[in-house]
Amino acid sequence: FLLRIGELLGNTGAAYLEGDALGWENIEFRRGDQAVEWAAGRRRWELLPSRAPADGPPTAIYIRLTRHKTDQYGGECVRSHALAGDEELCVVKAAIAYVEGLPPISTGDRRRGPFLRYPSGSTVRKEEVMGWVRLMARARGLPARRMGTHSLRIGGASALYAATRDIEVVRRWGRWKGDVVN
Repeated sequence: FLLRIGELLGNTGAAYLEGDALGWENIEFRRGDQAVEWAAGRRRWELLPSRAPADGPPTAIYIRLTRHKTDQYGGECVRSHALAGDEELCVVKAAIAYVEGLPPISTGDRRRGPFLRYPSGSTVRKEEVMGWVRLMARARGLPARRMGTHSLRIGGASALYAATRDIEVVRRWGRWKGDVVN
């Protein structure tokens, strides 16, 4: 999705504000043209709003960004990914595995708040992601001090350019205003 870390996790140390970070209210899983939701208590994907069982897991994920760095007019931005053939790189499969691994909500209500949380309920923080990126860099023999959360966005932009060879696609998808894409 080429998200900035602030769009994904919000402001470090601040309480969660709807729209500040990627929250459950900003994410929609779909199977074909139908919205679906994981019913953890029943261990199945269900169609919305009927709650009838879906005939399989989602085939796409949509996210809505209501606030982003280049938004000058108060509009929102919608991005989607469909299932990809590569098991290890498919963002939809990774999101499905993440959601299916979360503990059920005791009230049975829909999930609220930040999307990225630990099973304990605590929120994933920017500093932790930075630590993981630097740990991976060290494991690959790269200079960890030169790596940060923005490295993930840069890497995603590089991969998108390698796949499309179209800098305009990268610029639009990453929501870059200027001529420099990084």
